[in-house]
Amino acid sequence: MSYVKKWVGEKISSVRRWWSPEKAKPRLPRTNGRDYSCMKDSFENLVLKGGGAKGIAYIGAAKVLDEARILPNIKRFAGTSAGAITATMLAIGMKPEEMLEELSQRNLMDLLDPPVGLLSGLSKLPRILFILPSWLTMKNISMALSAMTDRGACEGDEFLDWFGDILDRHLARLHPFKKGLDKDITFDTLYHVLGKELCIVAYNMVLGNEIYFHVKTTPMMKIKEAVRMSMSIPGVFKPFGIPGSPYTFIDGGLAANYPLWAFDGWYLSMKEEDFFQERLMSTLDAGQTVRQMFHPEYRRERFGTRNDKTLGILLFSSEDREMYQEQFEKRQEEFKPAEIKPEYDTELYKDYKEKTEKSKKEQIASYEKVEVLVGQDVKRMIEGTDGQITEALVIKRRPDLPVISKEEAKQLFNEIFSEEDLAFLGAPSKEEAFDFLMINEEKNLTSDRLRKIYKNFGPLQLARRAYLGHRLVSTPRQYFGTMLEFVGRQSGITDEDVPRSIAIDVGYVGTMDFDMATEDMEFLMRQGAAGTIAFLEEKKDGLGKRRE
Repeated sequence: MSYVKKWVGEKISSVRRWWSPEKAKPRLPRTNGRDYSCMKDSFENLVLKGGGAKGIAYIGAAKVLDEARILPNIKRFAGTSAGAITATMLAIGMKPEEMLEELSQRNLMDLLDPPVGLLSGLSKLPRILFILPSWLTMKNISMALSAMTDRGACEGDEFLDWFGDILDRHLARLHPFKKGLDKDITFDTLYHVLGKELCIVAYNMVLGNEIYFHVKTTPMMKIKEAVRMSMSIPGVFKPFGIPGSPYTFIDGGLAANYPLWAFDGWYLSMKEEDFFQERLMSTLDAGQTVRQMFHPEYRRERFGTRNDKTLGILLFSSEDREMYQEQFEKRQEEFKPAEIKPEYDTELYKDYKEKTEKSKKEQIASYEKVEVLVGQDVKRMIEGTDGQITEALVIKRRPDLPVISKEEAKQLFNEIFSEEDLAFLGAPSKEEAFDFLMINEEKNLTSDRLRKIYKNFGPLQLARRAYLGHRLVSTPRQYFGTMLEFVGRQSGITDEDVPRSIAIDVGYVGTMDFDMATEDMEFLMRQGAAGTIAFLEEKKDGLGKRRE
C-alpha cells in the first residue's frame, strides 16, 4: 500500500472511531434566553477568545444569546485561533445547532496533514514495540522532526479544505440569491454583501506584531486563509505565507488571544474620519512617531476609546486561570452555580479525576517536604546556633557553652533533615548540605543561610504549593496543552473589561482534548450557557437597580 493510501486509510479509520452511527449526537442544552431579550440592543460587537477544543463551549453561549435576540443584532465579530473559527461561522449567519453539527462530526486532530518531504518516509516504519511508549509512533517522530527542521509538522491544507467546504455549503444555503459568496469569500465581500464586519487576529513573524485581518486592513484577504493563519499552532502547523509576500503568520494567541479591544478606538472603525489616510496624516502633522502606533505597548493609541457595545466571551478553569477569575467565579456562584462534571463519567473526565488525585498526592508530599524547612526544629537550631537558647535543643550538651559546636550542630542537622528533605534542596549528601547551609566562607558555624530558608524560601514555597495547586505535565499532550494555555493566558484585559466579558468555566477539558466524547461536548455547552446566563442576570439586575 502506498504512503498516501495508508494515510487516507488511517484518516478514515480515525473518523470512524470519532463518529459512527451508533454514537449519540450531542444535544444542545435546554435554555431560555428569551428572559433577557430586554438587552437585545445592548451589544453590537462579539469577541471570542482562543481555546482549542474548549471552544465547543461557545455554542452553548451562542444559543442563549440567540434566544435573547442579542446575536441577530451583532454587526461585528472578532476571534483568535479557535475563537476565529466560531466567529466566522456566526458572521456568515450559522445557527448554534448548525455549528454543533459541523464541529461535532469532525475531530480537529484529523485535520493534521501528514509530514511532507523526505521526513514523510519515516511514517512508513512500524513502531518499535516494547521499546517506545505507545504515543511515540514513527508518525509522531516524523512530525516532531518535521516541526524542528521545517518550522512545523503540518501543511494545514486539510484544514483549509474542511473550513472552505463549511463556508461554501452554508453560504449557499443561507444566502442562495446573493452572488460572490463561496469558500473564497473575502472580508470585503462579507462586509458589502452581508453587512458584517469580521476581525481575525494572527501574529506576523516578520514584522513581530499582531495583525488584525478586517475589511479595513485587508479587504481582499480570503477569510479561510486568515483563520488558517490565526490557528497556526507553532510546531504543529507550518507558518502560513501569502504568495508573493515576505510575511509569514502563526497563531494569533501568541499576542492577542482575547482581542476584546478590537472594536475600541479608531483603528478598525469604518467611519470616514477614521480612514488610515486621514489618521496617519494627522499623526505625522502632530509630530508623533507612526512606528510606535503598531507596537503592542502602544495599543491604546489605536484602541483607546472603549466601545461599550462590545461583548466578549472567554474561557477559564482551575488549571487555566484567567485574569480576574475570582470575580468571574463569584458571578457564576451568585446567579447559577455550575456543576463541573459531565452527566456520565467519560474517559476524559476519568483521566482528569485520576490526574487530579495523583496531583493532589504529589502536592501534599511536596508540601510536607517544604514544611520541614519552617518547622520548630529548624527554628530551635537557628536559635541554638546563635546562642539565644539552650534548653529547647533536642540534643544533650554542656550548659556552660553559649553556642552549640559544629559537631552538635551537625548532629542536630542530621536529626532534623532526612535524605528526602535534602534531595528536595538539591543537595547530593547530608555532609555537603550541612556545609552549604551551616558553614560560612571562613569555615565557621553560621545560621544565616538556614535563617533565609526559614524566613523566606520555605514560607514562599509553602504558599505556592498551597494556593497555586499542582498540575501534572508528563505526556506530550499535557505538555503541549500547558504551553498553549500559558501563551494564551495574557489576555490583556483590565478590571474595566470584566463587566463586558462572559466567562465560561470549562472544568476538566483542556486545550488539546479534541477527542472528547458526546457527554464532554454537552458539558462544555452547558457550561457555556450557564456562564452566559450568569452574565445576563448580572446585567439585568444592574438595569433593574438603575431604573429604581
